[in-house]
Amino acid sequence: RIQKFLLLDERTDCRTFFNAHYPPKERKGEDIELSSLSVPVVELRQASFRASDGTTLVKDADLCIKDGSCHIITGPAGSGKSSVFNAILGELYLTSGTAKFKRESVAYCAQTPWLRNVSVRENIVGGAEFGFDAEWYARVTSACALDRDFASVPHSDEMAVGSGGLSLSGGQKQRVSGDISLYKYYFKSVGLSLTAIFLLLTAAVAGLGRMPQVWLRLWTEHGTNRDTPLYFGVYLLFAGATVVLTMITLAFYFLAFIPASGKRLHALLLGAVLRAPLYFFRKVDTGVTLSRFSQDMTMVDQQLPMSFLAAVFLLFDVIIAAVVIVSGASLTAVVIPFVLAILYLVQKFYLRTSRQMRFLDLEAKSPLYTHFTETLTGAVTVRAFGRETTALDEHRRRLDLSQKPYYLMFCIQRWLNIVLDLIVAGMAVVLVSLALLLPSSSSSGAIGLAMVNLIGFSSSLGMLVSHWTDLETSLGAISRIRCFVSDTPSEQDDGEKVAVPDDWPSQGEVRLDGVVASYSGELEPALRNVSLVVKPGSKVAICGRTGSGKSSTILALLRLLSLQKGTMHIDNLNLSNIPLSILRTRLVCLPQDAISLPGSVRCNLLPFLTPETNLEPPSDTELISALTKTHIWHVISARGGLDAEFASMNLSPGQKQLFCLATAVLRKAKVVLLDEVTGSLDQETDVEVREVLQDELKGCTVLEVVHRIEVVQGYDVVVVMQDGEMIEVGSPRELLRREGGRFRELWDRRGGDETGAGT
Repeated sequence: RIQKFLLLDERTDCRTFFNAHYPPKERKGEDIELSSLSVPVVELRQASFRASDGTTLVKDADLCIKDGSCHIITGPAGSGKSSVFNAILGELYLTSGTAKFKRESVAYCAQTPWLRNVSVRENIVGGAEFGFDAEWYARVTSACALDRDFASVPHSDEMAVGSGGLSLSGGQKQRVSGDISLYKYYFKSVGLSLTAIFLLLTAAVAGLGRMPQVWLRLWTEHGTNRDTPLYFGVYLLFAGATVVLTMITLAFYFLAFIPASGKRLHALLLGAVLRAPLYFFRKVDTGVTLSRFSQDMTMVDQQLPMSFLAAVFLLFDVIIAAVVIVSGASLTAVVIPFVLAILYLVQKFYLRTSRQMRFLDLEAKSPLYTHFTETLTGAVTVRAFGRETTALDEHRRRLDLSQKPYYLMFCIQRWLNIVLDLIVAGMAVVLVSLALLLPSSSSSGAIGLAMVNLIGFSSSLGMLVSHWTDLETSLGAISRIRCFVSDTPSEQDDGEKVAVPDDWPSQGEVRLDGVVASYSGELEPALRNVSLVVKPGSKVAICGRTGSGKSSTILALLRLLSLQKGTMHIDNLNLSNIPLSILRTRLVCLPQDAISLPGSVRCNLLPFLTPETNLEPPSDTELISALTKTHIWHVISARGGLDAEFASMNLSPGQKQLFCLATAVLRKAKVVLLDEVTGSLDQETDVEVREVLQDELKGCTVLEVVHRIEVVQGYDVVVVMQDGEMIEVGSPRELLRREGGRFRELWDRRGGDETGAGT
């Protein structure tokens, strides 16, 4: 896979730039300034661009953008607006025509914001290399309407965006050590019966593996020429039995033991993440969560099983080898307690150090993974600003930091090998001395057998301690998984449950009474004393400035927020008493950012077909009809149809929103929650889609967060939010007649016509 990835075609910047010395050097003064203004920033002449897969995205484009000018690119969803930007940024391949640009570095704001896990200020400024101008920073944040948000929370622009840069808590660090409970946790994930069978098979393999050597001793001491076939046959029997039993043990281990553990632990991790409340994903670093599923699960599936297999086998092997050595020279048994004491001290010192180094090694990789995922998601933005070198330097810096613990851990392992070699060398000296000073204490065959086993005893002992240490440190993955599962909070679903009718909600009446809700108990409420009654079949538009609580209202109905006070009812059923699995499958919610799942178009179109819904899958005719109504079927059919991989569709953000709207048409639920689902659409397509929703969602209760105030004329009720409170509620015409009202202010700002408002 690595080779396949490295052999992929690399991005080639097909842009050409105007001569840096244009205009000519002999021209000076005002002539040069006027000529510089005439040089286009972007000049496309009959330019056609294609994607890496060969699809033509921009065809025969003619565009000339002068310095200091302002241009607007408009068109229906999927018409190529974003593709023009990608062409200007050098993300597409030029197939014909000419494309010239004045600057290589471009200030670019993507449709999906790219935010790194650093402070708000650093995300805005871009990094230390750009410097910090406090006056300009204040002007920019004020122009972007961020000054009010910063004023509400002191030093809020110094807070980390997203996950907060957290890793393991102090309690988790305390519990990394490989105590006996970790073994129990691991064996429980495998199953005690499978563990017992594996231990018995491994002990049998270790014992049977030494039998050929023991048989050779008996052969040399008691065998004669006449008995050679017998002894040789038994020797081959032991060797063959060892091979067969080893194959059986390995097959059992790899086909039954390892998969059972991996599936169980992955299911625990996934369940913890799926049950986590919304604030968890804002609080915990994505790199830490990614490490649990990638690095730790890789250890559970690969390093931990191999270390466990080797450690268990070598443990039995060393025990049997020690018995054989003592049988060769019984007086060496006096040395064994001292050797065991030394080995105990060595492994205790080594394990304590190496375990911590292993933990530091894993912890040092989380920032590296975070930076990698951030750079991957924002690669276009990084290249647009010309920050590739900065990103690479930061990656190298974090890579160097992540390698320091690994290097020290490698040095510790080398020290262990030297110490174990010296211990075994001392045992060899004792054994040879006893054989020379007390020749009558044992037979020559027994001494020879002991020496043969002692030769390999050093490596076996070294590998035992090494693999045992690897096992102990690998159990850190089990510890982190256990801590993650136990410490990850779960959504509150402990209210008094009620019987939910199969047709609930059948009417669609929504009632909020004094709702106070927040993303977590530690944060300020996102909703404050919200009360609203929505009649069945009503269309409600929720509007307000960014951060006013519009989306929080939708999230509260889905119980994604922590309800602190008040009640929420749908068709006279308290939402707190309805199991989450039932509540969220009975409502239709389309988020602001369209999401996609791995799989076919059909799979993404029917995400609500789960065992809880107990619904019959729609026919292909119904699927195509829904996609046609939302103006996206012509794109889907041209790129493979319903059974094609959704990832291969390469839909634009606007087209993805149209696709998600088709799911709402198919679901036919009584309560539909929409969160700015047409924000990525042009005005013409927006009007067409709203006509479809008006027809298809007739009789349904719709609560929609709207971005364009002018579209509320088709709604029954308008709710205006501000600072988490509903400050105005009423029909569009009623609110427009309210002098000095907030909705009237928003309407006037957008140049609305009062006569166009709904009745």
